[in-house]
Amino acid sequence: YKGSVCARCGYAKCPAALVFHHPDPDGKDFGISSNGVSRSFAKCKPEIEKCIMLCSNCHAEVHYEETERTREIKRQEIEQEKRKGNYASKYSEIA
Repeated sequence: YKGSVCARCGYAKCPAALVFHHPDPDGKDFGISSNGVSRSFAKCKPEIEKCIMLCSNCHAEVHYEETERTREIKRQEIEQEKRKGNYASKYSEIA
């Protein structure tokens, strides 16, 4: 339905290595294949429309990059709080 090609790198060798990825996690109502739950195509289609097709490698890289960006933003927030003298212990786990 979404094709058999990774939208990021063009990989098209093995369809089993392709996954649906929600570029906007806030718009995600459910995972297409989460926890072995099966749904009809009619129920999945609106959710699939929110997704892009990625190969497993690109999918892992995208999530890694998102995590690294989040960590960097938190590090910057911590540094700002430290400069203001408002450093809170809630940040200690990522400092």
